[in-house]
Amino acid sequence: MRIKFVQNIIDKLRNKKNKKQCVPCSQILIKYFEQLQYVFIPTLITHNKTFAKYKNYYRGRDIVLIGSGPTMLKYNKEMLKDAIHIGVNNVFQQDNVQLDYLFVQDNLTLCSETKENIQLEANNYRKGICKKMYGVHFETARITEHDCEEAGAERYYFLDQSVPTPQYAMMSTDITTRPLNEWSSVIFAALEFAFWTHPRKIYLVGCDSSANGHIATKNPKYFCAFKDRLVYG
Repeated sequence: MRIKFVQNIIDKLRNKKNKKQCVPCSQILIKYFEQLQYVFIPTLITHNKTFAKYKNYYRGRDIVLIGSGPTMLKYNKEMLKDAIHIGVNNVFQQDNVQLDYLFVQDNLTLCSETKENIQLEANNYRKGICKKMYGVHFETARITEHDCEEAGAERYYFLDQSVPTPQYAMMSTDITTRPLNEWSSVIFAALEFAFWTHPRKIYLVGCDSSANGHIATKNPKYFCAFKDRLVYG
């Protein structure tokens, strides 16, 4: 998304001939306005549409947040059957859960060892019952607009936090105004959404941070690549 008035400012900064202009300062300003153009303005537009209606939506209810760690297989959908169930990635394939929300940020088929069209399965999972939330990364295409339309998914923006610093280590109190955080896992975006709905309790299931694989694979290529970042988050 290109915001014209911001782009005009960026162009002027790049073409500035005034020798008194400090070059490092100019580059900092360009970076700031590029973030404004490509990150924060699109986020503000999209997140107001996606998240504003969910503020305090589950006040007084319980939420079960389900990750794909091996212990999620010990959970039974009858344990907290009156709670809202939010799952991520391949969790929807398990018979022991029935999800109300599914968060996905990476194309599941591309991440699969079998290369079966798991993303298509996710798109069609409990249509009309389970709400799909598909994340948008600012630098790389992960889930196509076709998949989003096919699933009837709502979009949101997220930023992956590669270097933990105080300004990035916060969890937003208003997710309609800034991207959701990712510390090497979609679970953090789902958690921020859960907090936004103001539930009574949030139960964590399958959030193992395990080096022994997860429900979809035992291949270390596909999990815990950045354990320090994950733990920090």
